[in-house]
Amino acid sequence: MPITAESRAGATQAAEKADSQFKPVPRGWYDGTIVEAKVQQYKSGKYAGKNYINTRLKVLKSAETGAGREFFFKVPLFSNWAPSQKYPDGYPTAYASFFQALGVSDSDIDAGSIPFEVSDLGGKPIGFFVTVEDADDYHDEEWNDVSRVRKSTAGTPGAVREAAGGDVWGTASEPTPSATEDVWATPASNALAAAASEGEGF
Repeated sequence: MPITAESRAGATQAAEKADSQFKPVPRGWYDGTIVEAKVQQYKSGKYAGKNYINTRLKVLKSAETGAGREFFFKVPLFSNWAPSQKYPDGYPTAYASFFQALGVSDSDIDAGSIPFEVSDLGGKPIGFFVTVEDADDYHDEEWNDVSRVRKSTAGTPGAVREAAGGDVWGTASEPTPSATEDVWATPASNALAAAASEGEGF
């Protein structure tokens, strides 16, 4: 008996278009906004119980490339990853660079006292560097990740910009593989200062 289905004209073209929307965007700097932010906690591993902000970033609709595409970026609420042989003081997390990108003063960042709430982050402009990663155990094809952030340069010609000197560094994940990443948890306190204080570095 032949297979029958409810379909419509253009179904194959629509499917191809939908699939193309998830192809990786080119590696480079993009300008966008923070769409959503939630304070959450690592649930396992050596960072269990420590807080991070899970942000959803969206490329500007006016961008020449990747317009409207969204990416997730984790911001640990502590300044350094655990010490290692290569990084005895612990490699910097994205904590400082993220809040520098939003215009927070170095003194407030160093003190772990951020002068606004997580709910204030929505709509704030930010620049972010998108990478193209190879397929792995969790991705069948190449995929995008956000490796670092900086102040938005919206208004500069070109949506994609190559990495240049003077960028602010810091990583959302450790420089070495960690089993603690990509774990979601129940939202924690909405007060950034308290969260940063509880999750201060190593």
